Amino acid sequence: MFSPQIITVLLLILVLSPLILSYFVSARINYWSWFVIYFGPVLALCLTIYSFIFNYPLKSELNVVQIEGLTLGLHLDVLSGFVLSFVLTIGSVVLCFSYRYLETDINRKTFLSSLSYVLGSVSAMLLSNNFLQFFIFWVLTSFFLHKLLTHVPNDKEAISSAREKFWISRLGDFFLIIAIIIYYVEFQTFSFLKIYDFNSVNSFRLEILALFLVLGAITKSAQWPFHFWLPKTMNTPTPVSAIMHAGIINSGGYLLIRMNPVLNQTHYSLAFLAVIGAVTAFLGVMMMWTQTDIKKSLAYSTISQMGFMMLQIGVGAYGLALLHMMGHAFYKAYSFLTIGQSVDYGRLNRIYNFRNKSYNISLLFYGLIILCSATFYYLTLFSNKNLLDSKSLVLSGILFLTLLQTLNLSKNWIYGTLNCLFIFSLYTLLYFLSDYLFSSITYYESNVSDLYVYLNVILFTGFGLLFLIQKNLNYLSKSKIFNSLYVKMLNGI
Repeated sequence: MFSPQIITVLLLILVLSPLILSYFVSARINYWSWFVIYFGPVLALCLTIYSFIFNYPLKSELNVVQIEGLTLGLHLDVLSGFVLSFVLTIGSVVLCFSYRYLETDINRKTFLSSLSYVLGSVSAMLLSNNFLQFFIFWVLTSFFLHKLLTHVPNDKEAISSAREKFWISRLGDFFLIIAIIIYYVEFQTFSFLKIYDFNSVNSFRLEILALFLVLGAITKSAQWPFHFWLPKTMNTPTPVSAIMHAGIINSGGYLLIRMNPVLNQTHYSLAFLAVIGAVTAFLGVMMMWTQTDIKKSLAYSTISQMGFMMLQIGVGAYGLALLHMMGHAFYKAYSFLTIGQSVDYGRLNRIYNFRNKSYNISLLFYGLIILCSATFYYLTLFSNKNLLDSKSLVLSGILFLTLLQTLNLSKNWIYGTLNCLFIFSLYTLLYFLSDYLFSSITYYESNVSDLYVYLNVILFTGFGLLFLIQKNLNYLSKSKIFNSLYVKMLNGI
């Protein structure tokens, strides 16, 4: 075991690593730059693995504030370490990308400093051991992000969209302030750890607390009806879009996963979150289909993906939500950082008319199918996990629609069947893996009531309707109702 002094130093290094990297990038110190770039993410990953293996969170407490129920400090467990690892990885890449991207900008050092402050605030927020400290860095992240969004002072459209985002964030802060007050009244502490062993609580206050937590999270993660600010911020430099879509927008989901002991004891807040997530995912896809601007299309894609993540949290699939968060973060960061290449390829394709190459199924693909299928059936037979439980049934229905779409788009039924088998087995493996890795973050089983039976039917019907709309776009585009709907979707409702 590490000594308390070493743990404190390591956790502080994680928080300060974006600032150190920003200095090295700005000073163009090339000899050690490669080491500094990878040091933060690798250290975070190693400490997370250490915490998981020994089932021992790394804690550092600072008794500098004498307030009852408040102890400042840093806390790294599997949840915070996992999220911090991919945030620092993406942040390091974006910082290095920004130096060359803004090569002719006279305010480049100011931009890099603000970006490093954003990453440092996110790191401190993730490692916070209490709700009040978490909220302070939540606000600081928003403040430094606002500076990045207003980096070009002469761009009136960017300034206007940044102001909209600013006031939506303040609304989310208001919701969280109410949640913090109720939290302290209910548990007599700000510490996250105390909620894992509570016994007697007021169910009504707990329901109100969970509701304000959900409201604060959906404002941060651009959920309907607070989604409109995100597509309007696409005038900012590409590195800002990359870090915002890949990291900062996940803060709401992280907060809800961290507070799962509270959410799991409520009857209606999780159901409300699942509905909001499903509606956002549905509308996000519809709005994404109508966009002609590639960056706005990616923005609505983010809204839809965050909606699906909220749906997963709403049905209690916290591990899958975290895996979804990580996959979306890397995908969206890559999409924004390579968006120039995509535009260039599109322009060249109009001239030279490139054709997509077709590849045959390799032996490696067959091997992956066999391995995943064998592992899936082994886990199904020898474990008590059930994908078709009463809360996550809607996720299984969405997976079925995905497989149906894959089969429909395949060249032949053999290739399509193999693809479906591979996707189904891989998804199930990820389900078991996430449940195993993040079993320590779910401290109470969520309440299951008849409400979820009706909720599953409604949500699956909605996604089924979305599937039918996608399959019949050519036919629907000829109707007046669809054309009217198209205009509303194009403008983000």
